[in-house]
Amino acid sequence: MVVAHEPTFFSHHDLEGFELLQRDVPPLARAALEAARDAKRRWIEREGMIVIRCHDVLDAMPGGVVDSLAEQLGFGAADYVASWRGYRVVRLPSPAAAEDVAQRLAQAFAELGQPGVGLYGDSKRVVKTLGLGTGFGCEPWRFVELGADMALTIDDRIKTWVEGEWADDSGYPLAVINHGTSEEWGVRRLARRLKDAFPALPVELIPQGCGYRWVQP
Repeated sequence: MVVAHEPTFFSHHDLEGFELLQRDVPPLARAALEAARDAKRRWIEREGMIVIRCHDVLDAMPGGVVDSLAEQLGFGAADYVASWRGYRVVRLPSPAAAEDVAQRLAQAFAELGQPGVGLYGDSKRVVKTLGLGTGFGCEPWRFVELGADMALTIDDRIKTWVEGEWADDSGYPLAVINHGTSEEWGVRRLARRLKDAFPALPVELIPQGCGYRWVQP
């Protein structure tokens, strides 16, 4: 049995509504998607695998993915100055330049295979508060509304020509990491909770971290 956080079949609702979601995909591309979906489904069924998706609960619950992220970066509930759904704004121990905050983030995320942290905006701007979010819950506009001086977001949540361009034009510091990196510590916590809840069963973490491989010249 696999307890996963993200979907198995390339869409938010997995097999339910797959065709509806892909209706605008061109025929050859849609056939490629469906071929991969069908092959994966056949393999799962042949192997007798059970897949449980623990997504919304792990995103929304106290101590879930975003609180796990904050904790691993050295922040606890006492450091939260704003909290809304999966968004957290934390107060830094002392004011710091955005590039220094980004450097600290890069150091922490290197453990998860993240090759670096993207940074938009004014790297010299001094910030006192940092917005933290994971997965889809890290929209930069929300962090601005919540009063964060700088925000952490993910690579498949923003568009470079929208939020990235705005950050550069306005100076608002925006650090960017991979989706998998942002949620890895939450999934690790889930594995520990499963071990505690079912001590008689073997539980093995399948780490992902940064979902892509960084190729350098």
